[in-house]
Amino acid sequence: MQITSEFSENAYAATQKYEGKTIAILGWATQIDIGPANKPIVLLGEGIDSEPLLGPTVWCYFDGRHQKLTDLRKGDLFIIIGKLWLYKSAFGIYLNHRRIE
Repeated sequence: MQITSEFSENAYAATQKYEGKTIAILGWATQIDIGPANKPIVLLGEGIDSEPLLGPTVWCYFDGRHQKLTDLRKGDLFIIIGKLWLYKSAFGIYLNHRRIE
């Protein structure tokens, strides 16, 4: 994913570029889980076999129920549209969800 490469090369510049902006990211669902306050989380990786905690990952937090999440399966390729929330070099990029395409 281009965005994970940009953050790996220069996290400061990438943060300045993406912070507060709505962005679309194409990736594979590597994990679909339930996070804090029973809200859904989807991790996007660079490939079908990406290990969520070993490679560049995009963490997508959702505000509540979303019908498209019930149809999503590990290994599915999809687009997420959201806002950059946080970047942590040890874990990846965190997005607040807006929608799934």
